[in-house]
Amino acid sequence: MSRLLQPITLEDWIKKARKSTLSKNPTAPEEIIFKVLGLKPEELLQVAPKIKLSSKKQLKLNNHLGMLLVGRPLAAVVRSTEFYNTKLKVNSKVLAPRAESEVLAEFSISNIPKNSKVIEVGIGSGAIALSIAKARPDLSLTVSDVSSTALRLAKQNRNLNKVPRKQISFVKGSLLRPFSSKDLECSYIVANLPYLNPRWEGLKKKNLSFEPYSALYSENDGLQTIINLLQQVRIKQVLNAKNWVLLEHDPRQTKQLNQKSQELGFKTTFISPYCTQIKLK
Repeated sequence: MSRLLQPITLEDWIKKARKSTLSKNPTAPEEIIFKVLGLKPEELLQVAPKIKLSSKKQLKLNNHLGMLLVGRPLAAVVRSTEFYNTKLKVNSKVLAPRAESEVLAEFSISNIPKNSKVIEVGIGSGAIALSIAKARPDLSLTVSDVSSTALRLAKQNRNLNKVPRKQISFVKGSLLRPFSSKDLECSYIVANLPYLNPRWEGLKKKNLSFEPYSALYSENDGLQTIINLLQQVRIKQVLNAKNWVLLEHDPRQTKQLNQKSQELGFKTTFISPYCTQIKLK
C-alpha cells in the first residue's frame, strides 16, 4: 500500500517541480497545473500560496511531471500546445508542432495571393493549415494525411479554433494522390513531411523517442518523402509561373534538396535554414 503524501501548498510544489525541470522547460510546472487542476494563468499567482494539495492531487501532478522527466514532450504530457496564433490539442499518435514550422505558416500568410487555393500535405495536428486559415479567411484550404487519427485530431482542432467548415476540407491519402485535378490547379502547396535521418548525430538530445516514428524519419538521408512529393508535383504539372511549393527540411539537406529540385526542373529559394520555396525554373 502506497504511503499518503503530506499536504503541501501549490506554491511549494511549483518550487520543487521547477528544480527538476529547469533544464527541460522552466514553465512546465505551470503548464501541468493548468492541465491537471484547471487553473487559468491569471489565477495562479493569487491562489498558489493558499491551495493545499491533497495526496491524490500531488500524485496526479507528479505523474505528469514524471512523464516529462523521462523525455515526453511537454505538449504530449499536457495534451495541448500553442502554435503561431492557434491553440491545439495533441496526442501521442501525432507529431507535436515545433517552432521551426512557424516559418511555413508565417510565409504562407504573408505571401499567398488573395482568394487563392492552398493544399497542405501531411496536416498532422493541423497546426500550419489552421494558423493560415485563421489569419487568412479569404483562402480556401484542402488538406491531407495518411493517418485517420491525425485527420480526426485536425478536425477537432478546426472546431476548437472556430475555423469555418467551408474554408477547409480534409482528404485521406499519401502526398498528392488524394487530391483532385481541380484541387491541384493553381494551388499553393505547403508540406512539413518526415525529413529526419535516424542515423544523424544529436537526435537523441531532442527527446524524439516518444514521437511517432513515421512522422519524423524518411530514407535517402531523410529526403525520400520530399523527393516523392516533388516528383508528383512534376508529373501532375501542378506548378505554373505564379504558384509554389513550400517545404520544411533540415539545414543539412540544403545542398541535396537544391540539386534534386534542379534535376526535376525546379528552382529553390531558401526562406530560412528550415524552409525552402520550390518554383518552376
